[in-house]
Amino acid sequence: MSKEGAGDAEFRDSFLSFLKEGEDERTSLNLEDAGLLAIEMDQMTEHRFSFSFSGGELDESASVGDGHPSIIEGGMVDWWPNFLRDNVWGPAGFGVNFQWILLGMMVGMVMGTAGAQARSLFGMLIPASKTTEFFGFFGFIGKAAAVFGPLIYFVVSSSMDSRMALLSIVIVILLGMLIFLRIDVEEGIRVAKAVDAEAGLFRGEEK
Repeated sequence: MSKEGAGDAEFRDSFLSFLKEGEDERTSLNLEDAGLLAIEMDQMTEHRFSFSFSGGELDESASVGDGHPSIIEGGMVDWWPNFLRDNVWGPAGFGVNFQWILLGMMVGMVMGTAGAQARSLFGMLIPASKTTEFFGFFGFIGKAAAVFGPLIYFVVSSSMDSRMALLSIVIVILLGMLIFLRIDVEEGIRVAKAVDAEAGLFRGEEK
């Protein structure tokens, strides 16, 4: 909690007396103060924190602020993580840690092979006599993506939310896939061979 920032001002006004006694932080509450805290928790939820009681007369009393990271609501695509949490992760018993491990495995398998295949296919489609120019352009596209990808994410997350920003990146990837489906690989190889032949450089069986 910020001790002076404006963002936590309402939270401090409502709960600071329960958390501090003078300049010292409180490590426990008596039953009366705990009851008052539970009442205040029900009335004030415009914060990013959570409270819960374990044991005693207030056992299982809890409150989660509207700005808490676990709250998923208000965005255009918030139905999707809610759907996954209720119908996939919850029933399967997958916690957040396992979800991150699964995500890392999927990204590693997909992005690693995609990068390798992209370079292999690119090598087939370009004339060997113009390798330097084309791979220079290939490298430039990679650097441009490293700039425009975060820029798109920043613009969308600032105007909407982080989930919409991720969706915008997914849309860019899907557009790339649609463009890829229109590529005639065999025709590209034929044209590359023709350019090499004009330059006096022959490939494979044509040598």
